[in-house]
Amino acid sequence: MKHGYSAEKQASKPASQVSPVSFASKLHKSCGKHNTALMIGLDPNIDLIHPLLKQAFERKPEAFFYEQTPAHPLNPLLEALLQGSLKEVLRRDEHAKNALLLAAFSRFIIDASYDRLPCLKVQVAFFEREGAYGIAAMQDALSYAHARGMLCILDAKRGDVPHTAAQYAKAYLAAESPYNVDALTLNVYMGMDCLDPFLDEAKKNSKGLFLCVKTSNPGSADFQNLNCTASVSGSALPVYLRMAEKLEQVRKKNNESVLLGIVAAATKPQEAKELRERFPDMPFLVPGIGAQGASLADLSAYTYTCHASGMAEKQTASSGFKGALFSVSRALLYPHIYDNNSNNNININSATLSKMKTEQIKETAMVIMAEQKQAIHAKIEEYKRYLNS
Repeated sequence: MKHGYSAEKQASKPASQVSPVSFASKLHKSCGKHNTALMIGLDPNIDLIHPLLKQAFERKPEAFFYEQTPAHPLNPLLEALLQGSLKEVLRRDEHAKNALLLAAFSRFIIDASYDRLPCLKVQVAFFEREGAYGIAAMQDALSYAHARGMLCILDAKRGDVPHTAAQYAKAYLAAESPYNVDALTLNVYMGMDCLDPFLDEAKKNSKGLFLCVKTSNPGSADFQNLNCTASVSGSALPVYLRMAEKLEQVRKKNNESVLLGIVAAATKPQEAKELRERFPDMPFLVPGIGAQGASLADLSAYTYTCHASGMAEKQTASSGFKGALFSVSRALLYPHIYDNNSNNNININSATLSKMKTEQIKETAMVIMAEQKQAIHAKIEEYKRYLNS
C-alpha cells in the first residue's frame, strides 16, 4: 500500500505493466475518504511556533522524534545531527538547529491533521531558508506525511526557460525524485514553453500541476489585472484570464491525461467567480483563507459547478478531480496567534518550564502539543462544517 491506496486490482500484472494511479484519482479518493477538499498548508515559520513548544524542544529535541510520534525513520542527515557524527555541528550551527525544529514541528502538524484532511501543501521557502539541513527537514516532512497517508503538494512556484525548467521538472516530478511529491505549483508567466518540461514529466509519472493565475498578494493586480487583446475570443481580457484560457487549451489538448489546475486566491472572490464561470471543469487550488484575509464566506465564489465541499456535483472516481482544493496555513498552524476565539491558553509558563528537569520535558511537551493539537482540531472542524454545509 502506498499513500494509503490499495493496489489489489493491479496485483496480477507484472510490475513493468502496472500503470500508476493518477494524481486526480488519488485526490478524488482521498477527498471522498475525509469528506472534504480542505487541506493544510505547511508554512513552518520559526518565529511563529509557540515559544513554549520551542523551549521544550531546546531542552530535549529527541522527545519530539523518538517519544512523541509513531515510529518512522528520521531523515539520515537529521539523524546524524541528533544522534550521530554531526552532533557537534548541532551545537554551533543555527541552521542545523532550526532545521531540526522544522522537522519536529512538521511531524507534529502532520500528526494533528492526517486523519482529518486529505492533503498537505508544503511551502519550500521555509525549509530552503535553512540550507541543506532545511532541505533534509522538508524531505523528512514529505516522507512522514506519505507514511501517514496524506497526499503532498509542493508549493515551489517553479518556472524558467525550458532547458532549466526540465531540470526542475526532473528534480520534483521524476520517478527518481528525492522529494516524491504528488503535485507541484508552477509560475509560467515567462511563457507557455516553460510549462512543457513539467507537463511531460507529470504525464510520465502521474503527477499533478497547479499554475499561478490569480494570486493572493495585494500586488497581484499590478500585472495580472492588466487588459490584453490576444485572446481566443478576440476581445480584451485581463492577463490572469488570458493565462487561464491558455491553460484550459493545454488541458483539453492533453485530454485531461494529467491534472492541470490553477491557483486562484480566496482573497479575490470576484475574479475567482469569473474564473469558475468561464472554466467550470478546471481544478482550482485556493489559498488565502484565514491569515491572509479571506473568510469562509468568500468560498461561495468557487461553488459554480461544485458543492461547497469542493467536490464537483457530478464528479466520480473515473472522472478524477474537477473541484477546488481549499488551503489554510497560518490559521491552523498557529492558533495561539491567529485564532482570537480559540481557548488555547496553555497552562504552563516560561518560568516554570525553565526550572524543569530534563526528564520532565517529555511530559511537558506532550501537554503543550496536546493543547495545540486540540486547537488545530477545533479549527479544522470549523472549516469542514462550513464547507459541507
